[in-house]
Amino acid sequence: MELEIIKKLIRKHMPGHGSFMRRAEVAERYYRNETDVLFTERTKPSLDKDEKEDNPLRNADNRISRNFHGLFVNQKASYAFTSPPLFDLGNVQANKRVTEVFGDEYAKNCAELCVNAVNCSVGWVHYWDNGSGFEWAVVDSKEVIPIFDESLKQKLVGALRVYNTIDEETGERYAVYEYWTDDECQAFRRRIADTVDEGLMHYDMFFDPTYGEPVWWYEHDFEEVPFIPFWNNNVRTSDLKSIKPLIDVYDKVFSGFINDLDAVQELIFVLSGYSGTDLNTFLSDLKKYKTSRLMRMRIIQASRRSASRYRLKPGTACWRRPERQSLNRDRVLIRSRRISGTNREKR
Repeated sequence: MELEIIKKLIRKHMPGHGSFMRRAEVAERYYRNETDVLFTERTKPSLDKDEKEDNPLRNADNRISRNFHGLFVNQKASYAFTSPPLFDLGNVQANKRVTEVFGDEYAKNCAELCVNAVNCSVGWVHYWDNGSGFEWAVVDSKEVIPIFDESLKQKLVGALRVYNTIDEETGERYAVYEYWTDDECQAFRRRIADTVDEGLMHYDMFFDPTYGEPVWWYEHDFEEVPFIPFWNNNVRTSDLKSIKPLIDVYDKVFSGFINDLDAVQELIFVLSGYSGTDLNTFLSDLKKYKTSRLMRMRIIQASRRSASRYRLKPGTACWRRPERQSLNRDRVLIRSRRISGTNREKR
């Protein structure tokens, strides 16, 4: 295949595959219990110009995720493939041969195939001939771009496998493109920093025993594209699509409830007597030390004055407001002076 044809094929199918990869990555992230509540930014209330964003009374930012999706996927895989499917060809020797071809990893691959199908809406099996026998493996669903014909059967006519690799000699990262058909495979690659139009080239990843040198093509005799899709359901969607809104709401509500509990425990009521005048200093002290400085000299003096008047010990709880005491005392002095002045005039 010429480079211009493969470039055109890549430009046609990669944009749609990008949206598929994003959905698959979200589903795999939820499968690992990494839900959106762990990555969303914290909502900030509207603030004035002079008000700081950091409010010490609302420091709680708990983000608790619940792995509902992972639980459902593992339950589905265990239910379907705890015992992998059996093949009965009507012959004991033939059945034994099939078991040998599938290998010891048959049960593990079946469970992995189910997990990929549930998360990505489709799982892919790739098979090939390694020169000594039949081989097969489960391929990451995000790497395969299927190409179907336009018939009602939607026959698979090609498969473009895309993945990243590192050159062992230079250490550079490359994007590798393998295009599989019913009779051959052709390999291409480009540097990650280059575009498809500028940097795409043939990639000698196969070895031809006839020529005794690496080549960029590989011929097979399967007469079909050696990729088998396993769809999750008839509408070809992942299981996360129907439960993701419920998971997000549960995580938000539960995390918000825990944040409210922590915020209630952090509330501090300052009633009176704050010694400073700067609100920012007060908030800073409140955040660091969980307390604020109070003016206690005035209270102590008032306690001593009350104790001398009522013959109580300093520090007792029964005392009057100092402002009212001083005001009444001044009124008594002024009145006594007026009375004494009036008596002198009469004399």
